[in-house]
Amino acid sequence: MEKLVFESLDELFESKKTKAEPKKEDKPKPASIDKTKAKAEKSKPTKVAQDKKEKAKQAIAALKKLVQDAKKPGAFKLASQKNAKIKELEEKIKAWEKKLE
Repeated sequence: MEKLVFESLDELFESKKTKAEPKKEDKPKPASIDKTKAKAEKSKPTKVAQDKKEKAKQAIAALKKLVQDAKKPGAFKLASQKNAKIKELEEKIKAWEKKLE
């Protein structure tokens, strides 16, 4: 009886080993060159035509929002970090305002 059990277990393990071998059909198919080129062209960033004044206004607005966020409580652990960041952002705003003029 024990021999039958061991033989059946051996057959079971052997059948699992043969099923676990990778099949040739599982390999990924090579992608066509045309499709990859088309995807690359779609993902390229497009440049927006902006004049310098509009760009400066947008930069100033974004920096002012960052200043407001920095002034909120809990934005920084130390007050010195907070003050340094606010000063840095205000200097950048002044630089963009000079470019705007």
